[in-house]
Amino acid sequence: MRSSIEKRGYGLKHLTTNDIREIAGPVRLNLIALCHQGEFVGSVNLQTIELHAGTRVCLPNVFNLTVDKISEDFRATVLAVDPKLSLNVIGGISTEHFDCVFATPVRHIDNPHEWKMLNDLIDSVDNYMTIGTDDRTGGGVVPCIYRSLLLLIAEMELGHGDGAIKTSNYSMRDIWYRKFLLQLDKHVEVQREVQFYADMVGVSPKYLNMICKQKTGRKAKEIISIVLLSRLKMDITITTLNMKQIADKYNFADMSSFGKFFKKMTGMSPRDFRTQ
Repeated sequence: MRSSIEKRGYGLKHLTTNDIREIAGPVRLNLIALCHQGEFVGSVNLQTIELHAGTRVCLPNVFNLTVDKISEDFRATVLAVDPKLSLNVIGGISTEHFDCVFATPVRHIDNPHEWKMLNDLIDSVDNYMTIGTDDRTGGGVVPCIYRSLLLLIAEMELGHGDGAIKTSNYSMRDIWYRKFLLQLDKHVEVQREVQFYADMVGVSPKYLNMICKQKTGRKAKEIISIVLLSRLKMDITITTLNMKQIADKYNFADMSSFGKFFKKMTGMSPRDFRTQ
């Protein structure tokens, strides 16, 4: 799936218990998933999620995925989309629709017709990938299907256009937390201060900490450090950048401060992490 994402900007995977760890760890993707069978417990962006048959997942800017427990019969289909490609396909989607898509990241679908529509769109991606060669501009067939999935999920959350949100889980705190993660994804290479992100979201640092604590059990500063560490691990593991280049890229004052941060978070030096 990773090679498909690098080439096309998206990838589709039929996951089982044995291969779900392929997408675990530090990632930077938007995910839509349908759980067909079994159970899964893990965390996404530091928030615990539980999946079982009939559950749909819609998550933006996934920076970390961990697996805590999974049943032997687990089976799900996952569409992973590069956030840059996502930006090309969301134009024209109203703020109300876009916000409610991700306000409830995990939902059990009780209506069999809704479940069939979601499955049919995902199957269309699977079928097209066997014959098509989409580009990364957002004008290809699969990006259009992805856009349709987002709109369909939004309509489900909005009560099929009657204007009534189906659940009280949808709140401004959900929107602010998502905005925090979006800004963090954009700026973590150079910005680590809570005040900066609070200003970008439009709340006070104290209130942002409260939102983060409520959503994840961690303060905003801890989440900033975890996201930064995730990005550092990716560059150390999958790029050929040397340690000084990585330290410069992430705006560390010097190699010493880079090494101290990494060792504090992992218990080992960046070089030891690369060679382990």
